Amino acid sequence: ALRLKSCRFMGFVDVRPFLEKASILAMTSSSEGFPMVILEAANYGVVPVAYNISHGVSHLIDNSCNGLLIKPFDQKRYIRELSALMSNSEKLGMMSEHVKRSAYKYDIRNIAEKWLSIINEVKNEKS
Repeated sequence: ALRLKSCRFMGFVDVRPFLEKASILAMTSSSEGFPMVILEAANYGVVPVAYNISHGVSHLIDNSCNGLLIKPFDQKRYIRELSALMSNSEKLGMMSEHVKRSAYKYDIRNIAEKWLSIINEVKNEKS
C-alpha cells in the first residue's frame, strides 16, 4: 500500500540535516509524555502531524495553526489530513511560520527566566 522504494533504519544520528530538509513531522506514536521531537522540529519550521494522545502533544500543537492533531488512531483521517497538508503549500508555509513562533516560548532564555523567578519566589517564601 505504501509503495516505498527503500527504507533504512539509521540508528542514532544527528537529526539537524534531516530537519533542515523536512517540511512535515509525521508523528504516529501510540503514547507520549512531552514529545521533545515536536519542539526540535519546530525550531526548523517543520509542521507536526500527530495523534492527540496526550496533554503534552495537545499542549504543543494548536490544531490547524502550528500543526495538526488527529483523533487517536484514526488512520484514514491521518492520511487524509497529511495528504491535504502536503498538497497545500500556502497552508504549510503559514503553519511553518506559526510553529517556529510557538517554539520560541521554550527557548532557553525564556525558560531560564521562568526558573529563576520560581527559585527566587521559593527563596523569598523561606526567608
